[in-house]
Amino acid sequence: MFLITELIEESLVLMRRRYNWDVDDVLYVKLLDACRDGKRSWDKMPVKCGKTSDIDLPSRLLLKNATRIDQVVYDFARDRLQRILNLQPPDFWEEVEQLRAKLSQLAVDCKMSENETTWITSKESLSPIDKRRCSIFRLNDLQV
Repeated sequence: MFLITELIEESLVLMRRRYNWDVDDVLYVKLLDACRDGKRSWDKMPVKCGKTSDIDLPSRLLLKNATRIDQVVYDFARDRLQRILNLQPPDFWEEVEQLRAKLSQLAVDCKMSENETTWITSKESLSPIDKRRCSIFRLNDLQV
């Protein structure tokens, strides 16, 4: 089983189905969008986002050579995942869209506090189950 970032929802639905998990088992909230927020999550250092084409050609060639094996593994995983996805029935794609909708709502309902130390709920009217979901995301990588 492969999880590919740009196909994360599809990957999660495949895992949910394969392991008979509940949809709540694959929910997540993005802690940080470095390109949007301008900093990395682990050290709060500034991040400059750009395109590969912004890098000069000699540096791009060095980078390509240094990451050649990584690219081969990534290409293999992405191609295999794409073949699996191409075989999925229509209800799979409906489930992917439902997951995306849940994730979007979760991102609205559960937000990181300004000092990025706790999760807050944006609505006092959230059900106890939804408040529980938000509280789960208070765990950081070191606590899990």
